[in-house]
Amino acid sequence: MKSILGNSKVIKYTKIAIFVLLLVLYGISIFHKMALPYGDDLPRHLENGKQVLGGNFDVLYKNVYSYTEPNQTFINHHWLYGVIIYPIFLISGWSGLSLFNILILLSAFSILFLTALKYAQFSVVALLSIPAVIILSERTGVRPEAFTYLFIAIFLFIFSKIEEKPHTNLLWWLIPLQVIWVNTHIFFFVGPALVGGYLLQQLIERKDSISRRLEWLLLAVVVACLLNPNGLSGALYPLNIFNSYGVKVSENVTIPNFIRGATYFADPAVAIFWPIATLLILGFVVLGYIYRKKKYQVSSFPSFYLLASLATILSSLLLLRAISLFSVILLIAGSVVLEKLIREKEEWRKFITYLLPIALSLALVLIVSHTSSAYRGLGLAPRSEDSINFFKEHNLKGPILNDYDAGSYLLFYLYPDEKVFMDNRPEAFSTKFFEETVNPMVADEKVWQEMLKKYDFNVIFFGQYDQGDNVREFIWRRVHDPEWVFVYVDQYNIILVRNLPRNMEVIQNAGITPENAPERLKYLTNSGDYEDMVTAADTFNLLGLTDLGTKVFLDIVSRWPDKPRIWMILGEWELNKTDPRSPLLAVMFLDKAISLGQRTAEAYSFLGAAYAKLSRPDNARAALLKSLSINPERVDAQKLLNVLNAK
Repeated sequence: MKSILGNSKVIKYTKIAIFVLLLVLYGISIFHKMALPYGDDLPRHLENGKQVLGGNFDVLYKNVYSYTEPNQTFINHHWLYGVIIYPIFLISGWSGLSLFNILILLSAFSILFLTALKYAQFSVVALLSIPAVIILSERTGVRPEAFTYLFIAIFLFIFSKIEEKPHTNLLWWLIPLQVIWVNTHIFFFVGPALVGGYLLQQLIERKDSISRRLEWLLLAVVVACLLNPNGLSGALYPLNIFNSYGVKVSENVTIPNFIRGATYFADPAVAIFWPIATLLILGFVVLGYIYRKKKYQVSSFPSFYLLASLATILSSLLLLRAISLFSVILLIAGSVVLEKLIREKEEWRKFITYLLPIALSLALVLIVSHTSSAYRGLGLAPRSEDSINFFKEHNLKGPILNDYDAGSYLLFYLYPDEKVFMDNRPEAFSTKFFEETVNPMVADEKVWQEMLKKYDFNVIFFGQYDQGDNVREFIWRRVHDPEWVFVYVDQYNIILVRNLPRNMEVIQNAGITPENAPERLKYLTNSGDYEDMVTAADTFNLLGLTDLGTKVFLDIVSRWPDKPRIWMILGEWELNKTDPRSPLLAVMFLDKAISLGQRTAEAYSFLGAAYAKLSRPDNARAALLKSLSINPERVDAQKLLNVLNAK
């Protein structure tokens, strides 16, 4: 008897240890500092909360932060998130926000795990938790969608309780939860979808008493969606939000397009999405075959989780940001399917038990290797506030021309004293604004002069690595424009001021020119930080000091030889030089980048150009074709290939 008791205790503590290890595994990916200028919408959410709690309800309906389209009406579908987090920020600062986000995400995972245990044995749930955690690590920022994961977990948990106790009153708590959800995050429509899908499952199983309660619940959560500041328009907003976007948003790209522009294994979540999604659907197919062959009751087939899996897989393919929704469903749906497939197969269970520690170890290595140690911790990442401190210390004044990425950051620190040109809410600006003002202005110098006259810009404040169309070229033109003076740069932002008497003090004290750049960029070149040094090298190149930039980059690769992006940039730089040795050096650098994992359309396109300069057309065509196979929309590769084929 004691032996049995002892074994049961060992099993219990082993399970606890594995669960804690899974929390640690997930925790590693979410325990990171916030790079605030790239902190997505967080600063604006905080400002929303500040304004609403201060009685300024215009932020719910109007574009109050912008001087370009201040009267543009829109639907603020996430206002309540700001109201929730702003008091936390006042009490505990940026670190408190980090902890709050970690608590929400770990709570969501824990609830999902406990729910899955109602359908499958521990080893099955633990094994499925590993890919779920890796995919969840795709979205770890301090965002309102953390509440979406938590709410989905609570919905699914309560559904499992209904199966145990059909008359439980827990399900009615989903109504106030839906009211919070509709005012917190755009994915609130998932709530009624879950209730509707679960209702369908109960109708198939002919559980009439549960079905009747769920019908009333579905009606109630649909009505709850109307309880937002915009009523019916707010409830229907998810159906048309993207129709109003006049700008490309990286998180809204499809997974295939994302892969075309990046190294496949650079993002572990995207890399494992395909095989895991395929295995899950295959599992449902095999389960369906078994049900048919053994003539099981069709009503016991997990139709709800099949529909939820298909919906989230399709959503993920269409929208990269939805990939975490798939992982939330995966943990329970995968557990349900795998448990049903291996029931009465003891050898399979033993295999899973042996596989679990191996899978945990591999996942730990994967997540740790893809998490920068420099950014682990709470609060703000280094230099997050440096650019805004520079702006304030030098008493800079608007009108500010800022890019999409910097808007949220600026309005948090400067509103209401300064308003922004735009912020990262495409829905808050008209499509016409992007199509007739923003996009032409950075592409066409004539339009730029017209906009300069119209808005009288005094400061340009852009994200240092804004990847928008024509933005890099626009920044280069302004840096070399005598009407503007380059005064600040860090790994996040770049600042220029108008060459006018009112800015003379900052120009004299901080102006960066080709002559003084080596001295004034020492804070970057001597920092010993990888990102700072890359920024310094890029800035030297921007100023036309390519030899100095190359020197810094060579210093970087001597310190961090396994960083493929640096080798690719070196190869790109050599392509732009007139030295007869440069094409050969470009090939060497680009081959090195590709061998280290930079197998992107961009890298192969540069390699093709280098081979073309070396008069090696066959090698050039092979590289260009590889580039186009990754991204068929790569214009430079297609143009060069056409030239080579015409010869």
